[in-house]
Amino acid sequence: MHARFMLWMISVSLWLPACAPVKEAPALSIPDRLPLTYQVYPETKGSFAFSWKDTLGEGSGYHLHDRPMELWCLVMDRQGDTLGLYKGLSTPMRFTYFYPRPGDSLIQVQFEVMGNYWSEFWQDSTQFPIWKHIADTRKKYKPLQIDMREVLYQEVEVVLE
Repeated sequence: MHARFMLWMISVSLWLPACAPVKEAPALSIPDRLPLTYQVYPETKGSFAFSWKDTLGEGSGYHLHDRPMELWCLVMDRQGDTLGLYKGLSTPMRFTYFYPRPGDSLIQVQFEVMGNYWSEFWQDSTQFPIWKHIADTRKKYKPLQIDMREVLYQEVEVVLE
């Protein structure tokens, strides 16, 4: 009798978690308009750095290293060729390096909100379809058209839309 009871307890304990409802992914709010300050400055001969400060997630109490979303950045020339990019790291950053063609001062900068894969927000990945949700958590903003001759070393404030 005791062995039967133990078998029943084991089978119930294995069955119950399968019956538990799947936890819904937490709601994330991606702003339609995002204030941002950027700066362009030379690094080495022929290379430049593009850095930015944003407020993504601050309204929900997140900071750069713990926010569930991050801002990806793509720097392109006027033909649309990639010059530099930042697409997420385990230590989130707010800068990228790029290499324009000699004599070319016009760049396009495209920002996109994506899920920060390393955020503690996503750590309990067994509870909801994490990778699908992170991929669905994205927003592209209109590209910025920048003439580096006009903004070099300056902090420029813009609103991404």
